[in-house]
Amino acid sequence: MICSVFSDFKMKNAEKKLLVLLLLKAFTVLCVYLYYDNMLAVGTTFKSRAVTAHDRLTHYQPFTESADQGSANEVQSKCSNFRSPSSDMTSQTWIPLTDRNNTYIYSAYYVKSGTEYKVVIIGAHRGWEHGEQFVCQLWYLNDRTRIIGSMVEEPSSVSKLPEGHGLRYSARLFTCPLSSDKVPSYVSIVEKSCNTPKSLLPVQVNNKPEVSNRKFTMCLSPLHSKFSDAHQIIEYIELNVILGADKFVIYNYSMAENVAEVLKYYSRKGIVEVHEWKPPIVDEIHYFGQVMVLNDCLYRNKNKSEYIVCTDLDEFIIPHSDQTNNWSDMVEQVNDTGDVYLFRNTFFGTNWNNEDTGTHNSLIDKYKLRTLRTFYHQKKIYGAAIRSKYIARTATVSQVMIHEVRGGGLKTGVVPIDNAYLHHYRHLDSDEENVPKVLDKTIRNKFEKELINNVQKVWTELKR
Repeated sequence: MICSVFSDFKMKNAEKKLLVLLLLKAFTVLCVYLYYDNMLAVGTTFKSRAVTAHDRLTHYQPFTESADQGSANEVQSKCSNFRSPSSDMTSQTWIPLTDRNNTYIYSAYYVKSGTEYKVVIIGAHRGWEHGEQFVCQLWYLNDRTRIIGSMVEEPSSVSKLPEGHGLRYSARLFTCPLSSDKVPSYVSIVEKSCNTPKSLLPVQVNNKPEVSNRKFTMCLSPLHSKFSDAHQIIEYIELNVILGADKFVIYNYSMAENVAEVLKYYSRKGIVEVHEWKPPIVDEIHYFGQVMVLNDCLYRNKNKSEYIVCTDLDEFIIPHSDQTNNWSDMVEQVNDTGDVYLFRNTFFGTNWNNEDTGTHNSLIDKYKLRTLRTFYHQKKIYGAAIRSKYIARTATVSQVMIHEVRGGGLKTGVVPIDNAYLHHYRHLDSDEENVPKVLDKTIRNKFEKELINNVQKVWTELKR
């Protein structure tokens, strides 16, 4: 056919042959291109089934291209036809485990405890089914090619964390045992062995230093509702820094631009790290997934920080002993070998009459420092685990709640109120106006000058 195209042209035979050869070569290249283009469109899957738009999350392709790409893609596993996943499958959070969307996983951490090795996954599950069972799929890199070369399955244990408050979803910890200290690069959770995972989570590793990098790290509940009170968050950070905080881990569901700028300022100083927190089940889990946040913060800081401190923006753990002005001295005074320090709560009414009888610094009002203009709290001090908050040792604690820490074998101490307690600042209802009150100027007496100076410095630098 190609030769007939040139039959009417007056060309020498040699010229005709050369032109035909060139066209045949071009035609061959085109055919090869179309063939491989079609193959890429079809793709490869775990079990050689057709790929549809609905299955796009299970479309597996190699991380990298190489001369021996075909052999590099093979994944050693008891499950047949598993291949190396694409980067799309390893760059997601809030991964649904099934099409039913009844289970989500957010983050995964490698944990070494003595001679025990495991991966702990932070997630959420809908309801509670007796005998919940899941399978861990642990993915290891090939040492030579640095792409996934093997996958091992292990049964997962599941811990349901309380404080679900009757909503459809509650927090879960999935634990995957490891047979050696070799660290998997990724992990997936499936309901049955050899099921195709929706996606893979990268396993985060916090190698243990000889000495913890930090002593106290703050774990803050999610910012939400376009949180915009820049004064409050600056006061929260600066007062806690005075008390001993080295780092603040903040989870953002929704914040206003002014608060974002404040957190960028602190991030540049290395004091704050912000993690985006967009749970697709936000209306069906308690307080924006608060329990998940606290446990993620715990595992994120194992081997990085000796303790985590869990409070909200309107709460402060304040030393009351005359001999202590910070958490380090307070912990040493109480018992520096404890695992959990629990602090009892009392409410300071920000709407009560807090007229100051002493000298008043105008900067307190300018910077809206509620801890320096609110002096009365309820006489009632709540019992342990009732609105209390805590400081927890990351090396020994394996799960945390909102108001307490649970776990066998932990040395948990309720800190005497003569040593410290939780100052909780909030607008109180009118029926609480006539309750017995106590005048408390501990923060004013111990920290006023330093707090005002530090806050003023921050605002000055922010306005440059």
